[in-house]
Amino acid sequence: MDRDSKPVCVFSANRLNVFKSKQIPEGVTTFIKGVNLGVLIQDSIDFLKKIKWIGIAELEFKKDSRDDEFKLLEINPRLWSWTKLASLSQVNFPYNYVLTLLNENSNHHQNSSFYFKEDVYYLRVMSDLYTNTFKLINREHSVIEFFKQCYQRLKVIIQGKLVVERFESLRWLYCHLRQRKEYV
Repeated sequence: MDRDSKPVCVFSANRLNVFKSKQIPEGVTTFIKGVNLGVLIQDSIDFLKKIKWIGIAELEFKKDSRDDEFKLLEINPRLWSWTKLASLSQVNFPYNYVLTLLNENSNHHQNSSFYFKEDVYYLRVMSDLYTNTFKLINREHSVIEFFKQCYQRLKVIIQGKLVVERFESLRWLYCHLRQRKEYV
């Protein structure tokens, strides 16, 4: 949102797999898909305008199964860990943020339809594999479900729609193992 609380750029996504633990109950996203959640985007813009928000905001929602409505969980005044998915979906938040700070894109965003490329996926390979393996071990998933998840990821790789977190390597696995002693 610019200095007048007008939207500069937007992006929305759906978390497809999340690692949760006693230490991190809200979860760490391991697999996510860019999806245009139009009405939710507009509701978010309207809310941010009302509170006169300026700058970057990540609004996190969860769909309530009781009434099928989205509930606002939190607002983070920062970029999120999978911002690269937005950039690869043609929404470059860091670039737009700098332009907005420099007052160089004030007219650009007024005519924008907030288009972004959908159906692009982001995967943290080690975290996702670790999560799915322990869901299988803890009987939260069946063997069939485990292979369905593997197939789903392979399918989007073949389709060329997958962005893989390259620098994750064993660092994430080490952190997960250290933080989640119940699995060690």
